Amino acid sequence: MTTSMATATARAKADGAKIDLGALVMKMLASEGSAAMTGGLGRGLQEAADADPLGTLAKTVAAASTVFYIAERGKNPKVKSLHDALVLITTSLSVGCTDIFPRTKVGKLVTSFVMAIGPGLSSRALEHPDGPPEARAMNELVASQKELAAKLERLVKALEAQRR
Repeated sequence: MTTSMATATARAKADGAKIDLGALVMKMLASEGSAAMTGGLGRGLQEAADADPLGTLAKTVAAASTVFYIAERGKNPKVKSLHDALVLITTSLSVGCTDIFPRTKVGKLVTSFVMAIGPGLSSRALEHPDGPPEARAMNELVASQKELAAKLERLVKALEAQRR
């Protein structure tokens, strides 16, 4: 984030700095290179989910809950604690069954993001890194066939060398 964007989105208050998350997100999406940024975000999320699906899900839930809480507190009477934000975000990963609804632009954006990627992340969270058992068995079979083919190739070459 550039210094001017940070300056434009942060307002000093007597009780500390308050960040206007809605303005920040809208400026980032409107800025040049936002397509590259969001494309990079998508690729980064996919790579992280491939490497550690459960960890990526946990980090996404923690980050989304925190951002949602910061955006909604004081503006949404149903969001009184981080726990309330966590309830909304975790249910948004699947069925979306809660009595909490986002009221701010950022809250709606975060919830929409989680609803869009949540089911995919959730479905992968408990998968084995090498795929389902059938895929692992197939991979082992292919590996043993390649090993057998390499041994046969070496044997053929040795026999051909003996004939000469």
